[in-house]
Amino acid sequence: MGIESRTVEKEGYKTAFKATALFGGVQVVIILIQILKAKVVALWLGASGLGIMSLFNAATSLIFSISNLGLQESAVRDIAYAKGSGDENRVAGTIKAINRWVIATGFLGAVVTIALSPWLSEWIFESDAYVTAFILLSCVVFLMGIYSANYATLQGTRNLKLMAQANVFGAISGFLCSLPMFYFFRDEGIVWALILTALSTTAVSLFYVKKAYIPKVDQTFAESYRIGLKAVRLGIMLALSVTLVQFAIKTFIVRMGGLNDVGLYEAGWALNTTYLGLVFTAMAKDYYPRLSQIAGDNAQVKVMMNQQTEIALVLLAPLIIIMIVFMSFFIRLLY
Repeated sequence: MGIESRTVEKEGYKTAFKATALFGGVQVVIILIQILKAKVVALWLGASGLGIMSLFNAATSLIFSISNLGLQESAVRDIAYAKGSGDENRVAGTIKAINRWVIATGFLGAVVTIALSPWLSEWIFESDAYVTAFILLSCVVFLMGIYSANYATLQGTRNLKLMAQANVFGAISGFLCSLPMFYFFRDEGIVWALILTALSTTAVSLFYVKKAYIPKVDQTFAESYRIGLKAVRLGIMLALSVTLVQFAIKTFIVRMGGLNDVGLYEAGWALNTTYLGLVFTAMAKDYYPRLSQIAGDNAQVKVMMNQQTEIALVLLAPLIIIMIVFMSFFIRLLY
């Protein structure tokens, strides 16, 4: 029994390290693309352009998180839990219910964005010049929902390779689609760049979900409502956390300072969270669904949490030291 236990423990470490290495590589690619995009925006649009894009992203993310009811996070748990049961029909039923909820909440988010566009323009920019921009960005809110549902499907069913490919090629396609908008239209192209980015990443995610071969099931709308409601109860609380805080902070900065200040804040936030958060993000891609599958077994949960904590400490310690020593160099290089 002791040998068997140690074998299972080793397999747990092996699985965790493999997933972390895979998505660590994916995060490196995404971060490099973000660096290039930030550099392009900084050169072609300046700090004010970076600030405008950051505020648009903050506003659409806030509306999406609230209208989506947190399904982008809680759906992973429910899909993974269904996957742990070994019943493929249950997995397919959960995915179909989540997708229906996402489409409904996506339309709701788009309508809310359009309805609030005059207020958003006046509150964030203290001008009515951005009303049309927010109306156009309503489709971004809808597409974010479709993308998050596809991503949750891949993550919850633990199709790790497909999820990694969807991340990488989605980021690349979004970056390439945004470049012409920035180059030819400068500030006026920011909205269209965001729309094309959302459209391309959603299309890529749809392509990879099709490759996951989720079986089709018949399901009434009443059943979809009942199944999806479990995910909504958890998701609502998640939706009101980080995004709301970020929106409040950025709005406060632009009102007390200016768009340049928001751009500088965004740069600092990226350095402190995006790059140091690489390890946590990479681990969570596989850790979250694996943990959801064994949520009913406290002994297994304890073992898995200890394994992930050890891995995080081993990987984060050198990264934090590098960031502290070379922070000034990174700031000059990137921004």
